[in-house]
Amino acid sequence: APMTVPRDYYLTRAQSRAVDEIAIGEFGMLGLVLMENAGRNCAEFIQSVISDRADLCDWPIVICCGKGNNGGDGLVIARHLANAVLRQAGIRMKVE
Repeated sequence: APMTVPRDYYLTRAQSRAVDEIAIGEFGMLGLVLMENAGRNCAEFIQSVISDRADLCDWPIVICCGKGNNGGDGLVIARHLANAVLRQAGIRMKVE
C-alpha cells in the first residue's frame, strides 16, 4: 500500500521559507546547515519507506535536481542515500 503522510507532518512552500528565514535571520543558522539537515532527514525518510517495503528494495532511486537550493537539497539526499548503500555493502570510503 502506498505510504501517505498526514498533512500535519509537512510544511507548505510558504511555511518552509518562513521557517528558513527565522532560522537564518533570528538564530544565525547557515543555509548550508539547513540544506544538510533537510537532505539527511529526507534520505532517512526514503530509507524508512524502502525498508518497510521489500518490493521496493531493488528499484532504482532517481533524484532530479534543478538549480538553486532545491538542487542542493537533492544532491544532499543523493549523497546520503549513496553512502547508506555503501555502508550496507560493507564498503568503506576515505576522502582526502
